Amino acid sequence: EQQLGLFINTLPVIASPQATLSVGDWVRSVQDKNLLLRDYEQTPLQDIQRLAQLSPDDRYTLTISLAAAYSFVDRMAESTVLQERAYEDSKRRQIPSRMFRDAVNLANKRLWEGRLDATRAFLDEAEALLLDHEISDGQRSFLLQNQALYLWKMGRHEEAIARFHQARDNARRHAQWPILNRALMRRAECAEEAGLWAEALCARRE
Repeated sequence: EQQLGLFINTLPVIASPQATLSVGDWVRSVQDKNLLLRDYEQTPLQDIQRLAQLSPDDRYTLTISLAAAYSFVDRMAESTVLQERAYEDSKRRQIPSRMFRDAVNLANKRLWEGRLDATRAFLDEAEALLLDHEISDGQRSFLLQNQALYLWKMGRHEEAIARFHQARDNARRHAQWPILNRALMRRAECAEEAGLWAEALCARRE
């Protein structure tokens, strides 16, 4: 309420206006600086990371954050490239928790691309990592949900619904409300597609 302008699909700009400037002069100065940045808006991510001298962990965080941001604004191709880069970095550095998360994220992307064989491969890899390494139980919710989505896409509705139940229970146990809500919504849609009306109604009422 105390900010100036709309913030839809917009990156915030940190500014320190001088008390002697009028609002109009300050806004013009911000606009001028923004126009200067346009010359660099297509700078490759690897150049930004190199010039910023980021640590490997910070580079990884930046990469997955940008992947999520591109996904949010429906730039899926760029998002997928960045997610693949994060996954390769996790594998090279052998960090199981990140490998797990990246494998599930890529499974989700392959699912919506309709590449079900690749989806299955990434889900299997994530499940193997879950069994072989100490990965927090909270991360399991996202895997369960994507396994359910995969089973649904394969036409195995009853198995999908059972997996949605598991995703719901795990998400509820860890207070992961966004995952819980998505699991309930997708479970209802899956049940409706299969003509399981009582199950669909139950999911929508939860």
